[in-house]
Amino acid sequence: MNKRKIGSMVLIILLTMAVFMPAVLAASSQTEPKGIVIGAEQTIASDYVGIYDGVEIGGRLDGNLIAASQGAARIDGTIEGTILLATGEAKITGTAKKDLLLLSLIATLDGAMVEDDASIFTATSLNASKETQFLGDAYIFSSGMAVISGSVGGELFVMARSVVLDGAVAGNVKIYSEDIQIGANAVIAGDVTYYSTLNARVDSGATVGGTVEQRPPVAIPFAQKSSSAVLHLSTVLAQILFLAFLAWVIMRAWPSLLPRSATVIKQKPFVTFFIGIGTILLLFIISLILTLTVVMLVPGLFFMGIFFLGLLLSILPTAYLLSAMYGAKGAMLGTEKKRIFVPMVFGIALLELLSGAPYIGFGVSMLITGWGMGSFVVLFLEKMRSSRKQRGNTIDEAR
Repeated sequence: MNKRKIGSMVLIILLTMAVFMPAVLAASSQTEPKGIVIGAEQTIASDYVGIYDGVEIGGRLDGNLIAASQGAARIDGTIEGTILLATGEAKITGTAKKDLLLLSLIATLDGAMVEDDASIFTATSLNASKETQFLGDAYIFSSGMAVISGSVGGELFVMARSVVLDGAVAGNVKIYSEDIQIGANAVIAGDVTYYSTLNARVDSGATVGGTVEQRPPVAIPFAQKSSSAVLHLSTVLAQILFLAFLAWVIMRAWPSLLPRSATVIKQKPFVTFFIGIGTILLLFIISLILTLTVVMLVPGLFFMGIFFLGLLLSILPTAYLLSAMYGAKGAMLGTEKKRIFVPMVFGIALLELLSGAPYIGFGVSMLITGWGMGSFVVLFLEKMRSSRKQRGNTIDEAR
């Protein structure tokens, strides 16, 4: 489940950049392709990672697809690797051999086959035809209507304003919605649990192997007392302003730090994330062990300080990467600090709000922290290698 949460957060950030940044990142590298096009007879053995004008795959991709598409995305062929796709409109009729993580305004799966787990987020609607097959678990979230007429080989989880389930499910079903319809073609081997104030409409022709249970919807405590709400809002605003101040200080004291960190995240997103998470765990364990040893209390506190400082600053590289959408070509090079600072404040605010959002907040925080800490560690290691190389050159010249 963790990999789905992490992948979903990647998609949210990619979609945000795709919507608000027409070509800033692409402009920083004139050789990047503007779109992905793989013909029906083509086979490409490569990974696609980045932001593109459009995605059209009719052939075979022997690699991963990790992309945000500013235009429509259509997959009619076969993708051997993991799919992390953010787009305005997605249509899939082909085959995904591994996990599918999709974020879109509108999603249509017509005869698609997902051989591993699928997580789909849509802003308006999802339509999975009766020929569509999810061989693993399916997790579907939609602000509008979700229609699932295909088959699911594992568990099915749906959260949407309106849900129509009219296919076969081999496992249990959980639905969060106020408008639930289980059609005549539905064949569910496990239990059906739905969270709603209204009764689900179950057709007499539907087959449910387990039990059908209605539960009250999960209450999300948005409606707090006014004083608590004001205090919470004030705290969030104070955090945003404090982080903005830290960003302002860093951008003047070390002008290249945030642009270089953002570049590391953009070029090596997965490597950077795992390095960051590993570093955080290592720092925490070392500081805890040293602190518990009285003799090593001071080094333990030192490592603990680095640990918390890293957590505090980890949001800034990702916020800078988001803010580059409003900058020019010099944004990623750190040459336009004045134009980039105000958008960066909005980037910090967006990430803070996403971190506190229900359901996705933990994943967003984890992703931001891993990326930020990882980018700092990568830059530190590069600096160490560069210094070692310079010392070696100096020694050779002295000889």
